[in-house]
Amino acid sequence: MVARETGDKSLLRRALSVQAVILYSTNNPGDALTPLSEALELAETLGDEIGKAAVWNNLGSAFYEAALYADARDCYERATQLATGSPTLRPLKAMALANVAMCCLHMQEYDQGLIRIRAAIALRDVAESPTDMLARVFTEGTYTRLLLAVGRVPEAAERVQLSKAFAAQAKSVRADIAAACAEGLVEVYSGLADVGLSRSMAALEKARAIKPALRESLLVMVEAQEQAGRPDVALVYLHELLEFNREAKTKQILAPFEALGRKLGCHDASSNGIDAVTAAKAQELQAAIDSRIEDLIKTAITSSEQSGYNRVRVFRVGRLAELLALFEGWDAERAQALGFAARLADVGMMVIPSEILRKPRALSTAERRIMDEPHAVRRGGASQSEARSAAAVCFGGEVPSREMGRFGTVGHAGCGDSH
Repeated sequence: MVARETGDKSLLRRALSVQAVILYSTNNPGDALTPLSEALELAETLGDEIGKAAVWNNLGSAFYEAALYADARDCYERATQLATGSPTLRPLKAMALANVAMCCLHMQEYDQGLIRIRAAIALRDVAESPTDMLARVFTEGTYTRLLLAVGRVPEAAERVQLSKAFAAQAKSVRADIAAACAEGLVEVYSGLADVGLSRSMAALEKARAIKPALRESLLVMVEAQEQAGRPDVALVYLHELLEFNREAKTKQILAPFEALGRKLGCHDASSNGIDAVTAAKAQELQAAIDSRIEDLIKTAITSSEQSGYNRVRVFRVGRLAELLALFEGWDAERAQALGFAARLADVGMMVIPSEILRKPRALSTAERRIMDEPHAVRRGGASQSEARSAAAVCFGGEVPSREMGRFGTVGHAGCGDSH
């Protein structure tokens, strides 16, 4: 490192901090701890109060990127304390407070988060540079999500407009992603589920190419899908989030976190991460899925009986589909999912006129057009997003929009002249 060769300790401290930021921003938070530990020692040796506050803030970000939120909050709080009382450190204190609020959001300590985020905004000067604008986008996004968490949707809608305005001036892809995530979430909470989910999905696709934005985008998508009544799809994104975090929190990486956590007096790094939070969330989502599956099967039975079939037919068709899948070499889990999907095959018939369903001869062109319509939408029933969600229950994932033409409704509509 060139800075080390100069012998300038202050310059070396800054260089080490930059190196650490690059490392944890590229999903290598464990590797960032070594330069940060050295940077902190240098700052303490030099009596550099600005340097110490900055390093503590960066340490918090390294823990945050490893999804160790309690430790991250401790580091951010120390940065806040060190920055208190110095006009020069006012922007850094505002940043640290906003970071504490984000940790509180993930740890579901919403009241504390709101206190911190309001304090952070109060410390912010008028944003002028693109960097200041980007920081305000993140701050307003956190404020928006905290407000939604406590049910204050109108206030959240006001804050998201500020986030969008700052994002337009920041001229940053990360700013655009953060603002879109916040806006999509507000739309879902406001009852515009399809619009909000589409916006959130578009932001998530951008975030897949911008790794520092991916975790928050996935968290927003989980919350949006759950709020929209689609726990099955939310669980899929939750699993993706956990897999993303495992890349940054392998045993090789946890060891330095635990060692540094003990040295700094933080929490036990092995027990305060996202896994504990998401385990409860996963159980909650699975319970909602089980309830939905039960409701769907009851609907399928009702539909089958209304069409003149015995209720046993639903289970017979499902079992036959499962056995055929096993015969074709499918694994047991996929075969079981196909069996469940087959049980729902008649649900769409509930909205088809009985005279068409029971017609013994071939259908006319007009009758076939009725059969081919997306009946759930035409008759004011389930929306396309709900239909897609029901399909996702069967196969454990999002069903692309291009595939929904095959569904029309949650079931089939091609039964007129085949029964």
